[in-house]
Amino acid sequence: MNSPIEMPARGQTVFRFMTALLVWGILFGLGLTGTRAAERVSIAGQWRFALDRVDDGISEEWFNKTLPDQIDLPGALQSQGFGDEISIHTPW
Repeated sequence: MNSPIEMPARGQTVFRFMTALLVWGILFGLGLTGTRAAERVSIAGQWRFALDRVDDGISEEWFNKTLPDQIDLPGALQSQGFGDEISIHTPW
C-alpha cells in the first residue's frame, strides 16, 4: 500500500519530466525552424536547360555547355512549350 506522502513526490517527478520534455520539444522545434529558414535559397528566375531523354547529359558533360532552351521558374515544362503532355502514360 502506498503512503499519502509518496504520491505527491511521484506526481512531481512526472510533472517535472513532462515539463522538461515540453521545453526541450519547443526549443528543438524552434532550432529546426531557424535552421531551415537560413538555408532556404530561391531558385526563381530564368534557367537554361535541355531534356535528357536518353541519359547522355553526364557522359557528354552537358554541365560544361550552354544548354539550348530556357525556362522560367517557378513553372512547369508543359506550360512553357516543353516536355510531354502529362497523362497516366507519361514516363517518369
